[in-house]
Amino acid sequence: MSKKNSKETDSGWFLLVLALTIVSATGIAFLAHSGDTQLEKLISRKKNLQKRNVRLKEKHTNLQIRRQRLHQDPQLIKKLAREKLGLVKPGEKVIWFKKPEDYLKEFDLKEETRPETVFENSRD
Repeated sequence: MSKKNSKETDSGWFLLVLALTIVSATGIAFLAHSGDTQLEKLISRKKNLQKRNVRLKEKHTNLQIRRQRLHQDPQLIKKLAREKLGLVKPGEKVIWFKKPEDYLKEFDLKEETRPETVFENSRD
């Protein structure tokens, strides 16, 4: 081989190695950046899960306290049964009262025609 061909071959290899090095460095930088982004997302998710865990532990503690109170206080159970479930003792009579808004809906009346409103307006 001649010296000229040898130099051209050497410079060709050099350019090829240089191009591969640049491409590799660019790829590594890109992958490192996307890895950093992924790591940041995972760290953020971990923090959110830790906060949620603290809230759930507090809720669990409150529920345990409430459960304990229910087991120890029969009067509380009776009170909740009356208020939440509408239960009554045998022989008791239940009287249900309607809200004023229910009367307005029932008779298709408007707010200004309620008796209290008419009476208040007639005093003036």
